[in-house]
Amino acid sequence: MYSTQTNRNDRKVPEAYDLVIDEGRTEARRKVRKGKKGGSNDSPWYILGVVGQLGYVIALPIAGGAILGRAIDGKFGTYPRATLAFLMLGILIAGYGFIQTVRDVIGSQNRKELS
Repeated sequence: MYSTQTNRNDRKVPEAYDLVIDEGRTEARRKVRKGKKGGSNDSPWYILGVVGQLGYVIALPIAGGAILGRAIDGKFGTYPRATLAFLMLGILIAGYGFIQTVRDVIGSQNRKELS
């Protein structure tokens, strides 16, 4: 956590900067917090959120493709061609969304471990 210092009004104020002397130059750098504030990747709510996000990323394109394909087939009388085509398109979009979501989750874990 931040160390604190007392100012003129006897209030404790967090020290948000470190004074760094490097090769004859002096600069103030923002302190990096140690510890986890905010969400933790081990939290059950975080895990539940990721699972829900994956569910939406997978289910919506597949179901949407099937529904859209069925509507097109009903209008033009081409059953099952458009249904299968849009279902396959939905599966491809779901696969891409799944990969992107997993990359984002892994990337956010790596960023949290580095800080």
